[in-house]
Amino acid sequence: MVVGWTPDGKKIVYKSGGESYADFTKLYLVAAEGGVPEALPMWRADGGSYSPDASHMAYVPNSKWQAAWKRYRGGQTTPIYIVSLRDLQLVKIPRENSNDANPVWFETRFIFFRTGTGQ
Repeated sequence: MVVGWTPDGKKIVYKSGGESYADFTKLYLVAAEGGVPEALPMWRADGGSYSPDASHMAYVPNSKWQAAWKRYRGGQTTPIYIVSLRDLQLVKIPRENSNDANPVWFETRFIFFRTGTGQ
C-alpha cells in the first residue's frame, strides 16, 4: 500500500508485510519508474513521512487493530517516532498512551494528528 513519496518525488514509499515473520509491515522505496524495492531501516512501520531534506522520517511502528478505538489506552497504542536516517537515532514523541497516526512534515516542522483521545 502506498503511503507517500520521497521529498524529491522520484521514489514511492509503500508498506508491505511480504518479508515479515508476523503480522506487521515494513516501509520500502521503489523508483517511480519501477525497479527493485529498497527496505527502509526501521524493522517495522505502518506509515511514515520524510522530512523535507530526507534526513529524517516520522513514522508509526504499529497499525491500529481498529481505527474506531477512541479511548483505547492499551499496549497497541500508536506512538510516533522520528528516526535519523543518517545514524538511526530514534526519538519517541512524548505522549503517553496516545493513538496518533498519519505523521506528516510541513516545511521544516513536524506535524501529527491526535486521534482517539476522546478528550
